[in-house]
Parts: sequence; structure tokens; C-alpha cells
Amino acid sequence: MSIETLLPWVPALPLIGFVTLVFFGRRLGGRWSGIVATVAMGAAFAVAAWLALGSALLRPGWSPPRVMGIDEKHVVPADYLDHPQEAVYHSTLWTWMTVAPQYDLTVVTRPVRAGEPVPADAVTTIRLPQARITHDLELFATSHRMFTPEQAIGRIARLDLLPIGPDAPLNGDRLLAETTLLPDAERAIPAAGLPERPLGYVVDVALQLDALSLLMILIVTGVGFLIHLYSIGYMAHDADRPRYFAYLNLFAFSMLTLVLGANFLVLFVGWELVGACSYLLIGFWHKDPANASAGRKAFIVNRIGDVAFLIAMMLIFTTFGSLAFADVLPQAADPLVLSGGVATLIAALLLVGATGKSAQIPLYVWLPDAMAGPTPVSALIHAATMVTAGIYMMARAHVIFDHAPSVLVAVAVVGAVTAFGAALIALVQSDIKRVLAYSTVSQLGYMFLGVGAGAYASGVFHLMTHAFFKALLFLGAGSLMHAMEHGFHHGKGSGHGAASSSEDHDDDAFPPGPPPALDGIPPEQDLRHMGGLLRKAPVTGWTFVVGGLALAGVFPLAGFWSKDEILHHVIGRAGEGGAIWLALFALGLVTAGLTAFYTGRLLLLALFGAPRSSGAAHAADSPRTMTAPLVVLAALSIVGGLPWLSGPLAEALDPVLRVAGHVATNVAGSAHAAESGPSALTLALIASAVALGGLALAWAMYRPGTPLVDPARLATAMGGAYRTLRGKFYVDELYAWGLVRPFTRIADFLWHRVDDGVVDAAVNAVGRGAVALGQGSRRWQTGYVRTYGLGIVIGAAALAAWLLWLV
Repeated sequence: MSIETLLPWVPALPLIGFVTLVFFGRRLGGRWSGIVATVAMGAAFAVAAWLALGSALLRPGWSPPRVMGIDEKHVVPADYLDHPQEAVYHSTLWTWMTVAPQYDLTVVTRPVRAGEPVPADAVTTIRLPQARITHDLELFATSHRMFTPEQAIGRIARLDLLPIGPDAPLNGDRLLAETTLLPDAERAIPAAGLPERPLGYVVDVALQLDALSLLMILIVTGVGFLIHLYSIGYMAHDADRPRYFAYLNLFAFSMLTLVLGANFLVLFVGWELVGACSYLLIGFWHKDPANASAGRKAFIVNRIGDVAFLIAMMLIFTTFGSLAFADVLPQAADPLVLSGGVATLIAALLLVGATGKSAQIPLYVWLPDAMAGPTPVSALIHAATMVTAGIYMMARAHVIFDHAPSVLVAVAVVGAVTAFGAALIALVQSDIKRVLAYSTVSQLGYMFLGVGAGAYASGVFHLMTHAFFKALLFLGAGSLMHAMEHGFHHGKGSGHGAASSSEDHDDDAFPPGPPPALDGIPPEQDLRHMGGLLRKAPVTGWTFVVGGLALAGVFPLAGFWSKDEILHHVIGRAGEGGAIWLALFALGLVTAGLTAFYTGRLLLLALFGAPRSSGAAHAADSPRTMTAPLVVLAALSIVGGLPWLSGPLAEALDPVLRVAGHVATNVAGSAHAAESGPSALTLALIASAVALGGLALAWAMYRPGTPLVDPARLATAMGGAYRTLRGKFYVDELYAWGLVRPFTRIADFLWHRVDDGVVDAAVNAVGRGAVALGQGSRRWQTGYVRTYGLGIVIGAAALAAWLLWLV
């Protein structure tokens, strides 16, 4: 089976699982629903892995079967052969809609001297959208003769064609014969007698597989499969498991559609579907008003970025006459086609879209609340699917960003500020899931920083490693919470008669059952009630340590390599003389230290020291369905940097950054800057020292026994600064005061005063008038003949009087 035939099965398998659970989930029951969903996801991963092996897209040094933007009707530019070629497998499922007219441009396949007739067997056509013809061939709008190379050169080169003439170079296999097919140029004479054929530009439901999309589907299906498997154990006692697993499969299908789409419109469909699925999964336990509110918040905040993305797509179609990557990206690589102003506007709108989906300032506020759903959902959203969509989209459209250097700087600034601010908030959080949520926001900021520095591949590399260790940390947090719940409900004195270990000599110090919630945090996920869980739940504990150290950037775990790679490119840009890049590097380095500190605090409070509640004292490890995925993710968090170090990943992604023979300027500049900056070894030593310093400071403050620095005293000394961090910079309150409450007041006014007081009042008044008229009229319907006779007499008298008055 060919790659193109096999490719649609990757998103189709989770979709089949979703449809199966929608129709038969209740009959299958909770356990079998989980098995069906997990098998569907595992099969999708198997197909993705087979594609990786069969296509060899991740192997350098091979000849691709097809090149983006080049098919049997296009030529390969001479300079393109000097660059690594990007392999693209394309699978069109069906034609969606007709968007705009297309026209055929006539070309000849061998040289013909000016003035000589063109042989019929030498003629072929290239189909182009109207906008491109109007833009690129305006030189030919008023003439129907052949042009010399001197007259036509420059215009035709942008179409990857060569002009015809006596001195035309012959390093391409097709030459322009003469002008044809301008929509409004009735004077144009078709070459070789071929008629003009206006066609319709169609949007295809098409999938595209290259090294970037292949890496993404491996992450989505691989990590997604482990999350599905984990969910079988985690959701074992939930009564609504069929609905839960159906949503998980739909979420996976949506993300796979996003990353495999061959045009911006299919990508946008997946973009919107993951937003809808996040609403369904975050608010899965919708009977709790807080969960329902978190789902609505995520959905509404994302719509802000989605509107900007939609406008950007309109500009892309207006500019390039197409939404297909194969049409847009080769044209966008040419600065003569994509002007600076248009590129800046499109890139800025795409940035807003990515800011909403990937939770960056100022649209990050939805992501910390996304933990309201089940913990595996948090892992899926934060690690493998939704929040990575913005990074993927910017990497896919990097050619457009390359023409907008000011927007790239904005991307880097937004990323660095978000990474730093979110890390500060994570320092003081007591909810284990909220610490990880703000950590995700911070790490996404690192990815934005890498993209803004032009290190697109490095940003994608950190996306991959982050998917491994952040999925591990969220699933590990869920396993620790499961262990705490077990301790609260099965410990000594709780009524279940569970025996305690002889080592738990201080168990009697804790009252049975869960303690009261502090600050609205459930006790099973409150770090202040944990402690000593490494001994109680060793598999979960040790894998959680691996994930934490990878997040902190400790050598040689995966997080070290990807984070170091981004900082290397940023300091390289500073080496070019840019003060802003030096400031961004410093901010990124400080953020790395903060990350190590809050990670060390998290590990020490949760896993080490003495238990601080009956739940921690009587905790037990999770079942194998939950711990097995943790072991696999821990292994990936250890070795996840090897594909980059050994070369294949970087070499496979590099051609994706080269479109139609044009190397992205900022990418090349970033690579040159990285070479001109400090050596990789020097930066690695600095990054390692910062990470170890952050962990050492956390040990000094939160180590078991007597800390060297009392955190409580330090918090008191910080005063307002600590309260500000604890209050998350009061951003949610600011939004509530500046946006939500005014909007609510306006909505209430329109509801009560306008809708109820004016619109409904007017409609109700008409109804009441009709009722009153009917009530009055019914008095005449008595059923007595004398009454009707009296009415006839009165009516006749009134008619006679009126006739007499007229006379």
C-alpha cells in the first residue's frame, strides 16, 4: 500500500473510534469503551510509525519522490538542485468547494525562436489562480507577441519558467511561449491555438506528509496512545467513561487533521475542532459550575485568536490566490511576490492566532484553568495536542514570518516575557496541577522564543521533548493524586480497616479522611498535604523525578538539549549586535533558573520528607495501566535528545525550512548567528550551572528537616510581591474588571431593558391587545336568538342612518 493511500488512516482510525463510541459506547460499557478508544489510538500510532519507516522522511541523504509545489506541470529551478529537497506526500480525499477562477498558462517544452510557429506537440499548460496571473503577468496584459529575455526576465522567473527567445538559457525544460489567459484581456491570443479555459480554484480536503507533519503525528499518536492507556486505570470508577473516551478520540482526530492538512483551510478546521474538544473535555465534569466555567473560558479566549487567524487566511488567499501550502509557500519565499507590509500584517495576525491557541501573553489565562478536567485531559492538552498547534502553525508558515522581521522579534518578546512571568507565578503555587499548568505556559514561551529567533527547528525540537516530560509530569501528578485519594479513603481509622506499615509510626498524628480544602484546592492535589510519596509510590515517584529533572534542564535529559539549543540561537542573535536579543537571552536564562527552582520545590514537597496528611501516610502506587505509560515516558524523557544530537531530526527538518529553492533568511541568519556566538560547550556549562543552582536553592528552602532558608519567613518579608505572585499578577481580576464585568453589564442592559423592556414588551402588548379584543368580542357570542336579532336591528338602523347622512 502506497504512502498516499495509507496516510488518511492516521486521522481516520481515531475518528472511527469516536463514531463507534458515539453509537455503541453505552452498550460496550466503560471498560470496553476505554479499550476500543485505546486500540484505535494505538493503531493510528502504528500506521504513523509505518509511515516513518516506509517514507524515510526522517532519514537524511535520500531522493524524494515529490517536491512541494512541483508536479508534472512545473519545472525545477536550477538553484533548487543545490539545496536539500523537501519530500512531500500528498493525498487528496475529495474536493470541498470552488473558491475562485483559475486559468491555464500555455508553455512550450523546447526552445522556439521568436516569430517561429510553436509545434502542437511541444505545448503544455500550467494552471494558475487568477490572483497570481493578475499579479505576475501584468506585463503581458496588452500584448500577444513573444517577448525577448530582456523584456520578460524577472517577471517570468517568479513562475519558475524561462522566457522564450533566441538567447534564452536552456537550463530549464519549459519556456514561455506567449501571453495568454488574463481574465480581462480579451485581446490575448492563445498560443498554438489552445483556447483560454477559465476554471474554478477548488479547496481540497487534502493531507500532506513531510518531515514536520510526520514528527507531529508521531508525537500526537504516540503520547496520545499512552494517555489513552493511562486513562483506562485513571477513569476506572467514572460512570461516564464512554463519553470521555469518545471525546479523547475526537480530540486526537482533530489534532491529526490540523497537522496533516495540506492547506490553511483544512488546518483551520482542525484548529477549530481542537478548540471545541477542549471545551468538551475541560468541562467534562460539567455538573460542577467551576469546571463548566473553565471550559467556557478556554473556548471564548481561543475565539479571539481564531478571528485573527481567519482574517490572516483571507489575506493569504487575496495575496496568493490559494490556500494550499504547495501554492502559497513557494510564492511567499520570493520577496518580489510578498511585500513587506502584507507579510507583516499576515504574520501579525497569525501571531495573534498562535498566541491564543498556545496560551501566550495576553491570551494565556485559559490554560491554567484547563486543569479543571480529568488529569489525562490536562496531559493531552498541555503536552501533545492543542497548545502545540500555534508552534506548528508558525513553523509551517515560517516563510511568511521570515519576510516580517519585526513580527519575529515580537514573537520572541512575547515568548520570553510569557516564559518569565509564568515561571514567577509557578514559584508559589500549592496546587500540583497548577504548578505544571504555569510551567506549560512558560515552556511554550521558550518555543516562541526559539521561533522568534529564527530557530524554527529548535522550537519544534523543544515541542517534542516537552511533550515527553510534560505528559509524564501531568500523568505522574494524576498518579500521585490517585495515591493520595487511596490514602485518605483506605488509611487507618477511615472505616476501611486497611493496615498501615510498621514504618508509619506517626500515622496516628493525622485525623482519618481528607482534611479541609485550603484556598479551594482539593487536598489530594495540594502540595501542602503531600510528602514522602517517593517511598509510598516508588514507580510513580521515580518517574516523576525523571520528568522534573528533564523540565529543569538537567544534563543529559531531553529538556537540557532542546532548551539549550534555543538559548544558543538567541545568544547568537545577540552576537550580531542586537541588544534586544541579549536582553531576551538573559530573560531566558533567568527563566531557566526559575524553572529549576519551582521544579525542585515541586519534587521536594510532593515526594520527600515526612507525610503531612493521612493521604500521604497511607498512599499506595497506582495500577500498572497507569504506571506503565509513566515508565515509557520517563525513558523518552531521558533519550529524547538523541535524535537531535545524532543529526537525523535536524537534517530532516531542515529542508522543510527551504521552500521552492529559497532558504528562509532568518533561518540562515540564525544559524550563522549561533555559530558566531559563544560555543555550544560554554553555553551548556552556563545552562547546567543555572539549572543546578535553581535546584540547590530549592533544596536549601524545602529540604526535609530544617531548611537553610525558611520559606514562610521569606514570603512574609516579600510582602506585596509574594501576594502578587500568589494572586497570579491579578490578570484574571484585571480581565474581569476591564472586560468581563462591562460586557456583562452591557449584556444585562440589553437583556432586561432592551429585550425584555422594549422588544418583548411590544410583542407582549400586541398579544395582550389581541386577547383583550377576543375577550370583548366573546360577550356577543351568547347563543340567544334575541341577542343576535337585536344586533341585526341595531346594525340595520346604523346602516340606514349612515345612508341617510350620505344623502
